[in-house]
Amino acid sequence: MLKAICLLAIVAGLAAACKAPPSQQLVFKAVQVQQAPQDQPAPEGITLTVSEVEVVGPSINLSGGAVAVSPAPAEDGSFPVGTNVTLIAASNPDFDFLGWEGDCEGRDPRCLLVMDSGKAAEAVFIKPPTVGINGAPVTGGVITLPDGKVTLSPPPDPATGRYRAGTKVSVSAYPEPGHALSTWSGDCVSQQGDCVLTMDGEKSLSVSFADVRVTINGQTLSGATVNVPNGLVRASLAPDVAGGLYALGASLTLTAEASSGFAFDAWTGPCAGQGAVCQFTVDGPEQLTVAFKAG
Repeated sequence: MLKAICLLAIVAGLAAACKAPPSQQLVFKAVQVQQAPQDQPAPEGITLTVSEVEVVGPSINLSGGAVAVSPAPAEDGSFPVGTNVTLIAASNPDFDFLGWEGDCEGRDPRCLLVMDSGKAAEAVFIKPPTVGINGAPVTGGVITLPDGKVTLSPPPDPATGRYRAGTKVSVSAYPEPGHALSTWSGDCVSQQGDCVLTMDGEKSLSVSFADVRVTINGQTLSGATVNVPNGLVRASLAPDVAGGLYALGASLTLTAEASSGFAFDAWTGPCAGQGAVCQFTVDGPEQLTVAFKAG
């Protein structure tokens, strides 16, 4: 019986010694029985969202298009860590695919993701956009305005007046003689010369032209001379465009002549720092002043 009890104690892993009567004493060393290690949990799958919709199948339908997913996720919507997943965006007939945002970037409809962590991408679809200039929709490549014209390159689709999403459009302003480009506003604000638009949505802009006049001491130079206090100014070239306007690029020489008892003092404007005889190129509306001093 004692042997049986001690054997059970060893199997149970108890640290103990079993004693028999002195004539039959047996000594057993305690034995620690180690438990078998538990299995490590399998790594959990990771998920993918496209345009804030969790991927649970081989494709996702979105407003404006769809995205195909290959391979599709498991039944629980997850992918094994390290899976290579290809997304392919396709627009509906009345929409264009503009590009990806998030973990996918660029305008290529195909995006490859390595599922080393949870991923989120956004497929952007938009309706083909239009351009409006000075409040009117653009339907061709040339727009005629009162004091000039505007061209668009490339022009919009002649049938719809729309552009493919992402198209870069160069907008150029050409003033009529005697006028100059004054300002761009709207989607071309703060640009000088040609305006470049990226058609990632509807665009609206305005353009204005200015009369190219030369004014001296607040008076418009409409002929060869203009009278000013204490003298006059002679121009080498009278305005050469109807309405007292100068053509852009005209080379103009002004000569300040003082009245009796006065002498030339100074210019402001494009003649600043020059003597009584001033030369400059007319590159837009010009405003000058001339001063004479008692002499």
